[in-house]
Amino acid sequence: MALASADDLFARAAEIAAHAVDVARGRRRHAPLVFYWLPDGELALEPLQGRLESVERAWAKVAREVIARAAHGLIFVGEGWTELADDDHDLTEALIISAVARTGEERTWAAPVTRGRLRVTSVGDLVTSATHRPSFLAPVRAAWGIVVEG
Repeated sequence: MALASADDLFARAAEIAAHAVDVARGRRRHAPLVFYWLPDGELALEPLQGRLESVERAWAKVAREVIARAAHGLIFVGEGWTELADDDHDLTEALIISAVARTGEERTWAAPVTRGRLRVTSVGDLVTSATHRPSFLAPVRAAWGIVVEG
């Protein structure tokens, strides 16, 4: 499915989010992945970081790649700590799927993750937000010249 608009990007990200939850259920970890929305409308998939690469260095590399590839958008899938609701200020471990378009539009999906004693992972239902702007995407926003207020 070739992407033509930010709405297409968000629709594809929602599909990826649902699939990521299915994959993560019963597994120990979900690998951090980045999908670049390329000018031809296709998505290119890469792991976020190398084994010994820091998270900061990985996101700086992603920021350079969105410019080098002339990407129209980006989808991230991975685990981290986040607020599950816009009015929630408690951090929860979650599977996070974030999509950002070069225009500045964003959507984030998150599903709470609970780890059992035997490392079995339970993944809850997805929560969607159009206003939550994950801080880890700051280098990508900066590369595109997107200014986030507040």
